[in-house]
Amino acid sequence: MSNKQMCIIFGNGFDVKVKNGAIVSLKYYNDLYNTEYIWEGKRFGDIFVTFRKIESDWIKVNTSELAKSGQIDCEFYETDMWYSASYIVGNGRSKDITINVDYLLCDKALLYTIKILNNSIQPVEIGDLAIPFPMNSSFAWGKNPTECVIRHSFVSGHNSYMFWTRCNGVGPYLVMTPVGNTKLEYFDMYIDDISGKRPQYRAYIHSAFQGQIAKQKGCKWRQPNTSIILAPNGLQGDSVSYTFKFQWAPDYEGVRKIIVKEGLIDIQVIPGMTVPENLYAMFYLKTKLPIHSVDPEFPFMTQLEYLGEKEQNLYLYKVKFSKLGENLITVRYGDNKWMILEFFVTEPIETLIEKRAAFITKCQHRDPQKW
Repeated sequence: MSNKQMCIIFGNGFDVKVKNGAIVSLKYYNDLYNTEYIWEGKRFGDIFVTFRKIESDWIKVNTSELAKSGQIDCEFYETDMWYSASYIVGNGRSKDITINVDYLLCDKALLYTIKILNNSIQPVEIGDLAIPFPMNSSFAWGKNPTECVIRHSFVSGHNSYMFWTRCNGVGPYLVMTPVGNTKLEYFDMYIDDISGKRPQYRAYIHSAFQGQIAKQKGCKWRQPNTSIILAPNGLQGDSVSYTFKFQWAPDYEGVRKIIVKEGLIDIQVIPGMTVPENLYAMFYLKTKLPIHSVDPEFPFMTQLEYLGEKEQNLYLYKVKFSKLGENLITVRYGDNKWMILEFFVTEPIETLIEKRAAFITKCQHRDPQKW
């Protein structure tokens, strides 16, 4: 099969076109508005990888560039609705790793899987593994609100997810959840070297290399920036795989149901994630997996109370913070899974209003000659 041949993955509500290793069109089948979820001229499914052999220099790889240079092999199994792309990459002298990207229609969902295999006889460290999301969010003047989609994302370990809605809010919504031990831990915005126009969103499965660069520039990211070491070829642990599942939800409530069904935690917080220090917040965690612990970052300055299971798989908590600023609550659940709730704590509302009023009074100009 020619790598540049257009292949169609079709069924279960999906109308997907794949070419040269990546998705170039994604729509809901028989969509009333015919909304395109991929930005025109862009590709979804490419990845950025930064890797090195131990004590060697980092090597950066972008599968989009590899595809353009012909360093790709593609296969399409039409009866199974399965498309597979393979990239073999290295430093020019050796083929250090193989990257496989698969798209498979299965059980009313589209599965997107990344696999990296160490081809060398030395351990290989994956410092970054990032996925760009070039979705159709170009809000140009005069466009119909049904032509574009808005991303809603939550990056928080194994409980990370995203979904995309039309600007008019009419369903269905495209929902992405991690499968198994797949997680997201970091995100950034990057400028595509080709278009150089609008920054694009990029989420990281591993981010040790880029996270260190961000910290040097003053970034205060609070979640772990990890890497992973692959064993030498032929030994246990010489490869790693990550899978994400795309599904359609009819509305917001449908998104919440998918989150719980896929083994994640649905979260509701009242009044919100910004809380005055003299008020309580309440939140529930809804999940079919066991919750092992809910731990505040500053236990001696946090009142956290478990209020019980209010209905099946719905666990209610009440919290009050004494430390101003960022306060993390780490939830550990399932099989070694974790997620983080990031609260921000302010002074009492009355104090904030008084301080703001005092500032305005002090800084206002009353000299009529200046107006």
